[in-house]
Amino acid sequence: MAGAVSERIGYRPPVPDTPPAIVRELFERRLYPGNWFTEDLRNTLPPARLKLMVDALAEQFGSLRNVRSSGEGYLAELERGSVPVMLTLDLAGRLASLRFSTASPRFGSLEEAAAAFRKLPESLSLLVIRNNEQVLAIEPDRLMAVGSAFKLAILKVLAGQVAAGKIAWTDLVPLEPGWRALPSGVLHDWPADVSLTVQTLACLMISMSDNTATTAVLELVGREQVEAIAPHCRPFLTPREFFILKSAQAHDLRKRYLRADTAGRRAVLQALRDIDLPRGAEVLTFGNRDIEWLFTARELCGFMNEVAALPAMRINPGLADKREWRAAAFKGGSDIGVLSLNTWLEGANGTNWCISANWNSEQPLKSDLLYSLYTALIDLLRRST
Repeated sequence: MAGAVSERIGYRPPVPDTPPAIVRELFERRLYPGNWFTEDLRNTLPPARLKLMVDALAEQFGSLRNVRSSGEGYLAELERGSVPVMLTLDLAGRLASLRFSTASPRFGSLEEAAAAFRKLPESLSLLVIRNNEQVLAIEPDRLMAVGSAFKLAILKVLAGQVAAGKIAWTDLVPLEPGWRALPSGVLHDWPADVSLTVQTLACLMISMSDNTATTAVLELVGREQVEAIAPHCRPFLTPREFFILKSAQAHDLRKRYLRADTAGRRAVLQALRDIDLPRGAEVLTFGNRDIEWLFTARELCGFMNEVAALPAMRINPGLADKREWRAAAFKGGSDIGVLSLNTWLEGANGTNWCISANWNSEQPLKSDLLYSLYTALIDLLRRST
């Protein structure tokens, strides 16, 4: 009460001296002195609006329990959920930027998590494996479009060929113009004939989902070798072929491809070699299963278990905070109406987890819904490990 009175008569309390203390005060104080903010932030995020945001979070998830570091920011742990917070300070210690990311619920059990995932609309496939034992499953053998998660199959074949002595991680591979694909990634803008090691190509393919690197690795290991472990992806498309097939200029070839059997589709892919890579704006968006890569959650977890120890898998941890795990590996994938999240984790006690969540719809997905539940599931596994 004394604090509230002192603010009314003009007392301006000092800014808390550490970012975690600031986050704690934001959730506990609910009255924000103007001297805590730079003028720019105060104009873009007035204290009154910030109070409404925090009040809404507290009403949904309860009062603050703890604040801890998470990724590049902080996690405000509430009674029934967690809120990621990103902030920066100016030289005077005032808040210069502040952003709340999507809040995640706090699951008390795998059964509670499963119930929440089942509420997602459209098609969902979810699998959680602990030390090779299935502990949570929602249609884990259902074929799903998985976007860039298909790159796990390529990495598995590559690792096998390296183990057999057919390829070395240190081999140099000159980039060929015919491998260029649209982003994500960086190699599409690189000069022709630049040479990269196989290891570098693999790391870019997984950590940045570089589509040009992916086309290079697939050409290196051979399409047929990947098809041997991907029976529902025949022919197995390169990212370059994927983008050309979905472009306006390939309208007639796309119609032929969709009507053809596997042999006919291979003939169409040969014809695509004479078509230039489209610009991003020329790529059409339509039914996600017409031209896509199809896998089950069980297949994806199988790939994850085999490649998780590779350096390429340890760069980008996805939605997990790798400081909270002995090891973390991740590969995701997305497209219009497609979202795939695949994580392999090793806890401090040696427990291994694989989580594969795949969500498909004929409409654009609200990806934050799955991110929120998936993050909450990882947190539940962390607390039970």
